[in-house]
Amino acid sequence: GCSLGYYMAAAQRLGWTPHGTDISQHALQVSRERGMDVFYSRHPDEFPKDLPPLDIVTAAQVVEHFPDPIDYLMALKAKMAPGGLIYIQIPNFMKLIRQGPQAPYVGPPEHVHFFTLDTAHAALEKAGWELVRPPIIRPSTIGWRLWMWIPELIYEMPREIIREPITRNGKLS
Repeated sequence: GCSLGYYMAAAQRLGWTPHGTDISQHALQVSRERGMDVFYSRHPDEFPKDLPPLDIVTAAQVVEHFPDPIDYLMALKAKMAPGGLIYIQIPNFMKLIRQGPQAPYVGPPEHVHFFTLDTAHAALEKAGWELVRPPIIRPSTIGWRLWMWIPELIYEMPREIIREPITRNGKLS
């Protein structure tokens, strides 16, 4: 979900018109107080009917909460504008296996799916998304050193046009 609207605030600073969704009434209230356009939903099928097609979606720590992540990703894809992008962060299941559970919310009912890099790729591809940038695996942590991010995956719906490669300092990234 959009949480307290940090990504939306960054998008606003870039001149975009962000919209956000969350299941937390507190997060929605704080985001509204910050002037954000937010709504409650548990699934993309519940998005407002007048919501325009989405150009970019961030799903940070979201996909692992859905009973059917492929259905969620397919429904989200249906809400996208042509060429729309999705940025995804998911917990590193292999790291959790090595460390063992460190908090009671690591498993159900909060987290119902666990992903490795391979299973994340498979789920996104099965839902019709196409990889446009290789995953970034980083060792940074949040909270009680519980979450080690596996990939930060950026997927894109298949396009008719060929895109210029993303470069950093003249090198492909």
